[in-house]
Amino acid sequence: MVDIRRKTDWKIYLGIIGNPVSHSISPAMHNKLLKKYKIDGVYLPFEVERENFPDAIKGLKALKFRGVNITLPFKEDAVKICDWLEEMTKIIGSVNTILFEDEKIKGFNTDAFGFEKSIEKKGYNLSSSSVAILGGGGTARTICFVCAKNNASKISIFNRTKEKAEKIKSDIKNIFPKSNISVEEIGKINFDEFDIIVNATSLGWKGENLFEIIGHAPKPNKEKINKLFYDTVYIQTPFLKIASKMGYDTEDGKWMLVLQGAKSFQIWLGLYPDEKLMLKTIKEELANKKI
Repeated sequence: MVDIRRKTDWKIYLGIIGNPVSHSISPAMHNKLLKKYKIDGVYLPFEVERENFPDAIKGLKALKFRGVNITLPFKEDAVKICDWLEEMTKIIGSVNTILFEDEKIKGFNTDAFGFEKSIEKKGYNLSSSSVAILGGGGTARTICFVCAKNNASKISIFNRTKEKAEKIKSDIKNIFPKSNISVEEIGKINFDEFDIIVNATSLGWKGENLFEIIGHAPKPNKEKINKLFYDTVYIQTPFLKIASKMGYDTEDGKWMLVLQGAKSFQIWLGLYPDEKLMLKTIKEELANKKI
């Protein structure tokens, strides 16, 4: 991958599109990296309505942006807009990174890299693990793909809309036919059956208690079983706080955010950035916002 700094004297424009995006830490994280590597550029947040999303992407292309991140609720919509998709992204069906290059809109999924590597950093192995995925959107689809790719022993998707979960199951089993994937009612989850439980929804960002929606919380971990409660939201949510109080291992989405962002930065600029600086920036920004 070519370092873009050696290819152009133009200012580099990057950004993030979603709704909402006012809470996003990505601008602080990426602008810190641009400054560190002495790149003349800026990373900007854009909040658009769903009906305007395709025009917004085309507009950024016309304005000669280098690339953008895609966040909720547009990750699956972005697939339809791209002229070219990375092979893995075609399978996952969810785009979180767009590169404007050679007059094309190119789509990538770096969430998969972020989730997989953050699990490794935590010291867990998806291979032969039983995984519960809470949610049925683009993030849940990505996590299901990663689990199947890594030969998880059991993958169960729990979502209020069963049809969306069944579509994820069908699509992933087409690629990994031997994968053990099931769709279950969210209120019937038995936490004792799983090694890793992942919240792949945005619930918790505004203080929502996912266990109240499920209808029950995990039992106290009196036997000190090695079990991970993982939240893709990058703050300490009620989901994590309660699981921790019950004696379980927990992980929020900060490392996933860092790693997917680092991969996006590399796609845009040909340079894999300093992960520790990114994590430090996220923590500082959350502290400044008192989140």
